Amino acid sequence: MPQLTSPKAADLIATLSDVRLLSSRTYQMKDMEALMGLCDQSNKAVMSYVMFDVKSIANAKSDPQELAARLVPLMEKNVRTFQHELERLQPFLFRCIAQEIPLLTQFTQSLKPEEFTEIRRAGLKQARNGMFNVYYGALRSSGDLAYTESYRTKVLQTLADVTPQYVSVLQPQARKQIADLAASSATKAPPSLRKHLQVIATGMSDSRCEGLCAL
Repeated sequence: MPQLTSPKAADLIATLSDVRLLSSRTYQMKDMEALMGLCDQSNKAVMSYVMFDVKSIANAKSDPQELAARLVPLMEKNVRTFQHELERLQPFLFRCIAQEIPLLTQFTQSLKPEEFTEIRRAGLKQARNGMFNVYYGALRSSGDLAYTESYRTKVLQTLADVTPQYVSVLQPQARKQIADLAASSATKAPPSLRKHLQVIATGMSDSRCEGLCAL
């Protein structure tokens, strides 16, 4: 995988993590397809690191349960190995998704009841699960010294910043789990992480269920 020690890779990663692509304009409904394409490319870049060497543990005959048991340690190993690259790429992805949420909310609320199909409902559920796992994984890793403090700080700072947007998608039960873990993690975290964990805990304590949460 391309790493920051390579000048060409460093330039590419700098481009893929340039938040000015997100902050230099206000995205509107007419921009939703372009924004989703941007987030999709960002996700592909992140997942190429997280899922690196997955073929070594998977094939067409793999048992799904056994594969899942082998996949988690592989992903954790890859995040540790490529944390310097992911420290730049993941925050961009999290912010990109946060930009999508208001547009997706507006689009979904414009649908007639019969247009909110099972496929769309399943997509929303998948998105919720993905967001929950992002927060839960980051919080579990907040005290893991296998990750640099810089990586943990950058990820948690980003997640704290985008919590208001993600809250509108997650449902109260999932939020409570995140809030409880964030509050617990904050009591043991170094000062550079504690403030971000406290912001996440407070934001996720919101019990309102509006927007995409209500669907």
